[in-house]
Amino acid sequence: MKFFFVMNLLLPGGIMHNLISFNQLAEWKHFEKTLDDCNDDLDLINDYYNCLIECDDDQVTCKRICRRILQ
Repeated sequence: MKFFFVMNLLLPGGIMHNLISFNQLAEWKHFEKTLDDCNDDLDLINDYYNCLIECDDDQVTCKRICRRILQ
């Protein structure tokens, strides 16, 4: 889900200026990428634990099989 907020200010004479600079907007894009990467990592960890829970083999075999998810 992406949210972008841009605020404009109408100055006398009808000229509009952005209150948020280009660099500040670029930082939000970086934050969004970092957040997406974090969510991807959390999904992998959830998949790993679900694999361990659903595995019917012995513990050592399950860990070896499920560890492949994290690689």
